[in-house]
This record gives sequence, structure tokens and C-alpha cells, in this order.
Amino acid sequence: MDINPITEGETTVGGTGEAGSTVTVTFPDGGKVETTVKPDGTWTVEVPAGEVLTPGEEVTAVSKDAAGNESEPVIEVVSPADDVTAPVVDISPIKPGDTVVGGTGEAGSTVTVTFPDGGKVETTVKPDGTWTVEVPAGEVLTPGETVTATSTDAAGNTSAPSNETVTAAPKTGLTIGDRVWIDTNANGLQDAGEVGLAGATVALVKPDGTIITTVTDANGHYEFTGLAAGTYTVYFNTPVGAINSPVNVDFNGHDAIDSDGSVITIQLTEDNMTIDSGFYYANGGGTTTPGGNTGGETTPGGNTGGETTPGGNTGGTTTPGGNTGGETTPGGNTGGENVDTGVAPINDGDDETVAPIHDGEDQEVLPDTGEANNSGATAGLVAALGGFALLAARRRRQEDVQSENK
Repeated sequence: MDINPITEGETTVGGTGEAGSTVTVTFPDGGKVETTVKPDGTWTVEVPAGEVLTPGEEVTAVSKDAAGNESEPVIEVVSPADDVTAPVVDISPIKPGDTVVGGTGEAGSTVTVTFPDGGKVETTVKPDGTWTVEVPAGEVLTPGETVTATSTDAAGNTSAPSNETVTAAPKTGLTIGDRVWIDTNANGLQDAGEVGLAGATVALVKPDGTIITTVTDANGHYEFTGLAAGTYTVYFNTPVGAINSPVNVDFNGHDAIDSDGSVITIQLTEDNMTIDSGFYYANGGGTTTPGGNTGGETTPGGNTGGETTPGGNTGGTTTPGGNTGGETTPGGNTGGENVDTGVAPINDGDDETVAPIHDGEDQEVLPDTGEANNSGATAGLVAALGGFALLAARRRRQEDVQSENK
């Protein structure tokens, strides 16, 4: 007699023998099942309920004929089932510029990785189920590109393709920004056709008091990025001859298109890309570049005519913050009198933008922004901040005198 090959998981066992003889089959768990060999010389029995045949186990059969003669035992070892299951492969997230790509798969299987330029690299999945390949020389992964991987196991089964898109790493920190524009109709709203103001200086005072600056791009846009949550103040430098647009005009709650003024303090808890500033020209002009002058106009903080010190004027020449005649206002002076405004001068060739100097404080230098810091626009911004400092200093001195007289 004989037993047919047995594969793991089968629910019947069969074989051949002498017709009419009795076959007794013993299963791995000790259970026995008898059957009679059919006239055609074949026999089958069902695997007992609860018995699961696994690779390496043995099934034994003996046959006894009508005369009582018993055959030698026949043993059949359970073999593994054919592997028809395709492996699974996965690719880990990929960032721009990565030089190594990896993922997971079936241990021992072969992974083929196809890169955006068509290059292919193969590797074998490690025993721990992970794999890695190096990005081919000359291949630079950029956002939006796709890397594909397939896996083939020892039985020749191939996985479905796994695709991973190169994705830029999430940005860190918060952002403040938006636009500076020429508000042609002076309505305080960014209307169609109104152009951005390029090269305008924008300053940002951080929660710790430090100041950074930037300039608007060709379309009037600006950004401060990588910021922590906190209270910030944004300063927009007013171009020479320009007038601030109406502030916070209600337009169905669309804050993104109105002007927020030239000095805005905000509490930053998430990105805020709605901080805009509009300017218009009363004479319909607007050809003056930020920090520049037309005709004989004097730049903020500067004088024409004779020699002066910062904040002082000579003769009858009038500069922003200065006066002619005998009239004196905060930040101004009479005649050729020179008054210390508390603002450090900005000279041609200086490498740094200088912040206002307050009474009793050291000079604070703005961080290097890469822009030309001797521009008239930055000087105007610094002069404005210096004026605020002067008023505060004078008020403190008045309070000190009043206190001493009490």
C-alpha cells in the first residue's frame, strides 16, 4: 500500500492498496481512522476534526487483508503548501535631498527601488524586516517626485508596487507677513490692479525686544518666519511723500485685503498672513522709491544746507521732525540749535542698522538682514522710533523734576 503526498492544511488523506483490504491511518495527534480500499485500489479518509496538519508532521498507514495479513507501516511527511502569497513592501517617508531610502518588507525577499530618473537599485530585506538603499549618484530628490518599490519572495511572488511621494519637511515656527501696496484710490482696500510696493522696509520687534528687518519683494510681499508664539509689533516705513491709507476698513470681515496701518501689535499664536499696509499719494504721484526723494526733498533725519548734528537743522531748512523759526516741538529745534534726539546716526557705508538709543541704555544693533542698511527707508524708520524714545525721555525728566520739587 501507499500514501499520497500530504500538504499542510489538507483535510483528507488518501492512497492506494489491495482492493477490499482495511486501511488504518494514524495521525500526528494519535487519532486513528479506518477505511476500506475501493475496487479501483484507492482509499481516502478525512482528517479528524481539530487536527491541523503542519509541515514536518508524519501520517502512518497500515493495511490488513481478508486473511488477516498486515502490511508494513507506510509513513508520509507533511510538506509545506506552495507559496502563492505575494509579499508586502512599504517605503518610509522621503524628504527632499535624502540620500538614503528605506522601508519594510518580507525578510529575505528582494526589493527593487525605482527612482524618478528611472534608475533602479536592488537590496535584500534584512531578518528584522527592514531594508535601505542609497539614492543613485546625481539623483536629487525634490518635492512632488515619486519613488516606487516592489518586492519578490523566494517563491517568485511579486508584491504590488509601493509608491512614496517626496514631501518637504514641515516648517518650524510661525510666520507673520503679507503685503505693502499703493492704494491708488485711497480706500484702504487692495483693489484689482493696485500694485505692490517693492523695496519697502518692514521692521519686526520681537517679544524680547530685539528687532529684525526685511524688504518687500517685487510684488510688495514680505514675511518673517520661524517665530515663536508671543507679542510682536510690525513697523512699516512710510515712503517719502506718501500718506497712510485708511485703517481696518470693514469689507465683509475680509481682514486679508485691508490696511492695518504703519504700526501694528499682534498676539501671535498661529501664522498671521494678513498684516498689510497701504499708502497713497495726494498729488497722484507715487514714483518715489521707498527711502528716496524727488526734487529737492530732504530725507527723514537729514538736513540740507550747512552742517548739523543728528536731529538738528541749520538755517531755515526744514526736515521731518525739525522746525523753522522759533517754534519748538518734540523732536524739533530752532535756528541752528542741535538737540540730542537719542537716535544714533546712520552714515554711508555703515554695515548695520542702528536701533534707537534710550536714556541709560546701550546702543542696540539690529540683526544682519542682508539688506543695504544705509538706505533712506531704514533711516526714516529708525528716526521715527527715535522720536518715540525722545518723547519718553523728556516725560521721565519732567516727572523727576516734579518729584524733586515736592
